[in-house]
Amino acid sequence: MRILAGVCLAAFTLTACDRSAEKPATPGEQPAAASAAPAGPIPPGVDPAPTVKGGLWELTSRTPGMEGKVRTCFDPKVQAQSALVAQGMDRRHCSRSDWRKTDEGHAFDIACQRGGRIFVSSGTLTGDLIESYVMKADTVISIDDVTRGAKQDVSARNLGECPADMKAGDVLVQVDGRWQSPRAGVGG
Repeated sequence: MRILAGVCLAAFTLTACDRSAEKPATPGEQPAAASAAPAGPIPPGVDPAPTVKGGLWELTSRTPGMEGKVRTCFDPKVQAQSALVAQGMDRRHCSRSDWRKTDEGHAFDIACQRGGRIFVSSGTLTGDLIESYVMKADTVISIDDVTRGAKQDVSARNLGECPADMKAGDVLVQVDGRWQSPRAGVGG
C-alpha cells in the first residue's frame, strides 16, 4: 500500500491509481476502465486543464522525503478530458477544476473522486507546455481511508514522440531504475 500511495502521489494521476485496483490487462491490452468511455457528462464549472504538446512526457515529482518519475503519453483527445496538465485525471470525476491564467502561467484548484479515492490539489504552473513546465502544488490524496498530504514540485519535459509500444493515456513509473506499469509495483 505504501508503494502504491507513493507512486500515485508522485505520479499525480488519479486514473493511474485506479487502474492498479482493476484486473491487470494482458500485454498489449488496455485495462477495461481505460478503454471504456467514462459515464456521465462533465459537471458544470469543471474547466479543462491547459494542454501540452502531444507526445511522451517525463514528470519528476518531489515531495518531502520522496521523489518519483513517471512517463506518460498524451494526444489532444486524451488531454481534452483532463483536469490536470499532462495527466490522465478525467474531469467527469471532479467536482472542481478551476484554471486561471496568471502573469507567470496558470493557477489551479482541483477536487476529484473516483472509486473511493479522493484527490485535492491547488497550486501554480509555469513553463511553455511545449518543451517543459513546472508545477508547484499543495496536494492531498486519500486511498483506502489513508490520507496523505504534501507540498509537491513537479518538473516535466517533453521527450518527443510516443514509442510504438505506448498509446495515448499509457503511464509508466520508474521503480528501482526500471520503467514499468503502475500495476507491476502493487504486489509489494
